[in-house]
Amino acid sequence: MPQWTLDDFKNAIQGNKGGILKHLTLIPPPSEIIGATQQDFLQESGLEDSQNVDEQLTWLLDDEYEKYTHHQSEVYTTFLTQVSDWVKTNPDVYPCLDDLVNNLNVEISELYDPKSSCQAILLDELPNELALAIVALEGSISQGRRTRAGSSLMEQLEFVLNLHGYFIDVHFKREEKVKGKNPTKLDYVFPGPDFMVKNANQSVTCANMTTINDRYRIALQQLQPNTNRKVLTALGAHAYSSQISKLSHDILEEFHNNQVKVVVLENAMEQLQLNDSTGTLQSYEEWFEELKILSDFW
Repeated sequence: MPQWTLDDFKNAIQGNKGGILKHLTLIPPPSEIIGATQQDFLQESGLEDSQNVDEQLTWLLDDEYEKYTHHQSEVYTTFLTQVSDWVKTNPDVYPCLDDLVNNLNVEISELYDPKSSCQAILLDELPNELALAIVALEGSISQGRRTRAGSSLMEQLEFVLNLHGYFIDVHFKREEKVKGKNPTKLDYVFPGPDFMVKNANQSVTCANMTTINDRYRIALQQLQPNTNRKVLTALGAHAYSSQISKLSHDILEEFHNNQVKVVVLENAMEQLQLNDSTGTLQSYEEWFEELKILSDFW
């Protein structure tokens, strides 16, 4: 049997998105998980008519994360099952995966034959093949994890905005290109770029940052001058509890100096209180109260 390398498995699995992954569904697409979460919210949360925006958004983010981690916990067994089925009907397309499946399906079945020498083959070769396949697969899973986290807050926030009577193309625009002094694509703009040009101080521009990382200065550049400037985060949700400490006093002061409010979930407010000497933090409920006042001008 050939000595396959990590590059062989990367090409077979990822192949610049031309590998076997394009034929498999290891984790449901984010839109499906988000949709299931929102359906569960309406049926199970008891929060549909609540005025507590932070509690609603926290429920959605936590439930979505729980669903995602369940699928993620099964991703490697799902991968082996789906690869096994696929290569049976498409032999010789990805030879290293053919060999991996053959070893799994044939040699494992012989393992329990006391007269078979397969035990040595499994110990010598299968772990290495499996390790190479798993390492190659992990790169794609990690990218998918980052993509999901970035879209999660945007989608769940729009759902909560809808619950409170704010709708896209009526009260806000999403991922909208704007021109002017700071040309960019805005994650959210209330009520829209045309209104913002003439009424900046009654408009809201938002940059979505699920957590605060080294790219926060890019968010500052995205927000438009003279508007109500917000950086929207998911800090306070269970999935991002380890990230709260990254929102330091110095970073909050830099946001304050740029006239930016950082919106966090209520769960994070108390933990961050000592860092917030400038009053830069805001809960989602507080931000929605502002939207209610500003919307009278739209």
